[in-house]
Amino acid sequence: VVDKHDSVTDLQIGDRVAYGGEGTGHAETILAGRNLVARVPDQVSFEQASFTTLGSIALNAIRTAASGVGDKVAILGLGVIGQIVAQLVRLQGGIAIAIDLKKDRVDLATKLGADYGLLAGDDLESQINLITDGNGVDCVIVTAASKSSTVCHQALRICRDRGRLVIVGAVELSFPWEE
Repeated sequence: VVDKHDSVTDLQIGDRVAYGGEGTGHAETILAGRNLVARVPDQVSFEQASFTTLGSIALNAIRTAASGVGDKVAILGLGVIGQIVAQLVRLQGGIAIAIDLKKDRVDLATKLGADYGLLAGDDLESQINLITDGNGVDCVIVTAASKSSTVCHQALRICRDRGRLVIVGAVELSFPWEE
């Protein structure tokens, strides 16, 4: 904190904070409202604190998904947020099925603890059917970015009847009405 408004009483100049908000989140200096910053504990490095916003996005996805013990959760898109989501699914007792177009991302997810790692492709549905005994996953969390609605259509096809879709990534939201 280099300066603050008089109404901010719980932070002092010199405090280390992490910022989580729209816009210029990767600048050296940011003008931010009090509700968009969190104090960084002394034992946490700035490098670790830089994941604060990404971690909160991933945690919000898990809470929105309401996944729990034994739920089969597919994570479509394994960038940083997808990788964190896959780990949080496991920590909540769920079965993490990590899916991406890039093999190195799938490999990383399984190395970090995902139960299954799958390449997104034409046979994705059949692979999911093998894992879920033909029922589909309980929840799909989309953390991918795409200008196409293909990712959403994939999510629908692998999700069970009355399953949950949580869209975190920047994808085209276009769903067939009948599905």
